[in-house]
Amino acid sequence: MRREQRALKSMLLLAVFMLTVPCIGSAKEQQSSSVSAVQQQNCDAVLFVVEEQNRELRQELRQIKRELSLLNQNMERPGVREIITGIGFILGLFGTAALFSARRCSRADREE
Repeated sequence: MRREQRALKSMLLLAVFMLTVPCIGSAKEQQSSSVSAVQQQNCDAVLFVVEEQNRELRQELRQIKRELSLLNQNMERPGVREIITGIGFILGLFGTAALFSARRCSRADREE
């Protein structure tokens, strides 16, 4: 008799479990559909933020590239410092040549 009672209890528990499983399954589906909708909204929001940041970065990169190209163009031209340095170098060469020329003339004058 006990075996029969145990079998009956287990069948009853199995029936209750089988009846509640579809309810749990549909509740899970509803939860998963609501969760997936929330996840989709979160993904859309994150995607929007990432695209906005990407757009801002592209704009900043364009501006940096423009500034670099202008800097390169300015670097190709000689500046005031380079011009003054060149003039000083030329005057230094002429001064050195004048010094050697003066020494030659003074040697020639002494020899005579």
